[in-house]
Amino acid sequence: MINFKKEYIVQIWKNIKNKLTASNIKFSDGETFQEKYDKGELKGQPGSNGSIGPTGPSGKDGLDGLGIYRSSASTSTSTTSISISTITIPSDRNIQEGDFIIANSTYSYLYRVTSVSSTTATVTYITSLRGATGSKGTTGDTGPQGPAGSTGPTGPKGDSGSNGSNGYPGWGICWVTSSVTPTSLSRTSSFSDSNGNTFYTPYYGAGSSYYSRRIAQIIIRQDTGKLYYYNGNSSNCYTDSGHTVFGTKGDKGDKGDPGTNATTTSTATQSSNGLMSSADKKKVDNGIYNDGTGLWKTSDGTIIFYDDTKYKYSNGSIVKK
Repeated sequence: MINFKKEYIVQIWKNIKNKLTASNIKFSDGETFQEKYDKGELKGQPGSNGSIGPTGPSGKDGLDGLGIYRSSASTSTSTTSISISTITIPSDRNIQEGDFIIANSTYSYLYRVTSVSSTTATVTYITSLRGATGSKGTTGDTGPQGPAGSTGPTGPKGDSGSNGSNGYPGWGICWVTSSVTPTSLSRTSSFSDSNGNTFYTPYYGAGSSYYSRRIAQIIIRQDTGKLYYYNGNSSNCYTDSGHTVFGTKGDKGDKGDPGTNATTTSTATQSSNGLMSSADKKKVDNGIYNDGTGLWKTSDGTIIFYDDTKYKYSNGSIVKK
């Protein structure tokens, strides 16, 4: 064993220490002391806590925080001032610049206070705190029917509607002479009444012109008073009803006063007495006659039928059109 003097060993260590640096001291993994130090891998065990130091001096009071206030004012996004009287302010606070105000109960508009006077807070609109409109919910159940409301006012008169289609012709009555035989008429027949007016069977010439023609549903023979009705057949389209429009013959009247003898008596007129003409005698015998103006009368002047192209019924009387 070699023994070295202490002074010699110290001198050797000093020589070695002066040459050692963190960059040339290596660990077994090949990394140097400096590399591990730079990576933060050279950490020792945590040290024990030190003793608590003395309490420092108190800091300055901080600034008052910003307040949020509610206003009952009805405002809009263009509002620039809000009355102090509408703002709810706690008794221990004062509204100041930088505070916030919420107004408008519907949209909850948020405003920033930029200045304050004794009566008014000047503000700047920021945003609406109301959320976006939600999606439409499902339709609820139908509620019970409410009571009927009162009748509303009459609305304005509407535009006139278009004309309706032509209706079917009504039931016409035709008075004919003995020259017309109703039971031999067909759907394509036309004939004249006792005044010379043209009449048609109900199905004659169906079409637009059909509605403007005189249609005979009932025919009365002037010479016999027999009544015929339309039966819908294509031929022999009128049937004898077995009835007449003539009444039964009345009892014989009392004998009149003797007339004045004369060698010649003229035919009677409407203004003077005289002999009755054969035509007038026929009218009396028949009971109903056509006076030539479109009226059918009894012998006492009572009107039984009338030509509706010349007369009309108005207020209980038959008058000319």
